[in-house]
Amino acid sequence: LKNGLSFHNYTPSEIEINQINNCDLFIYNGGQSEQWVNEIIKNPVNPEQKFLNLSEVIKNATGEEVILDEHTWLSLKYAQICNQAIYEALCEAVPQNQQMYQQNLNEFLKALSDLDVQYETTINNSSKNTLLFCDRFPFSYLTKDYNLTIYPAIPECFIETETDSQTTQFLAKKLEELDLNSVITIENNKQKIAHDVIALTKKPSCDILVLDSLQTTTLREAFNGKTYYSTMKSNLEVLKKALE
Repeated sequence: LKNGLSFHNYTPSEIEINQINNCDLFIYNGGQSEQWVNEIIKNPVNPEQKFLNLSEVIKNATGEEVILDEHTWLSLKYAQICNQAIYEALCEAVPQNQQMYQQNLNEFLKALSDLDVQYETTINNSSKNTLLFCDRFPFSYLTKDYNLTIYPAIPECFIETETDSQTTQFLAKKLEELDLNSVITIENNKQKIAHDVIALTKKPSCDILVLDSLQTTTLREAFNGKTYYSTMKSNLEVLKKALE
């Protein structure tokens, strides 16, 4: 998004709504931050237009309701399910390109599957299994995939949510009890909670590590080569350090 705006705060401009109305296939996440899509679906300008709701794709494939926690892309397992659905939708929309789509899908699914194995191997071989999240917490699907124990300052991921002194004291106690060497925040965070937690402990050298939730990726970053895969690969290195 432009200027790294969080998708939680995004509403489409008139130009973007016009682009959506005139496209053949519109792919969207389908979580609570995209309720604005419902109005477009109710009154489509193009009756032949196709919509692909990835939250519905995951629900149909797994039986899991994911609307309330919309950060499904942070699960490599869900990402593979969604890419298969995107491939099928593209083949229906542009059948003459099916061979190219199939090749791209096969390569990407293999890359995601291999990375999933790397996550599982790294986490299973780590000396620790717990993360202290001094921030909002969008990584529930990822941490469930690999059975990680989580203590989050803010269980949800609403930007306006804040924490309190009781939570800060609880996290500081856990940091010392579990003898953790780091705490986690997400990208573009001022890290106030993290600093407050560390200040309440006898661990002043505790690291503050950043996991990228891909919620504020800028156009510039994308043009400079930032991708879903590269970000999830970098996140694995952060987890490796966090679980030492």
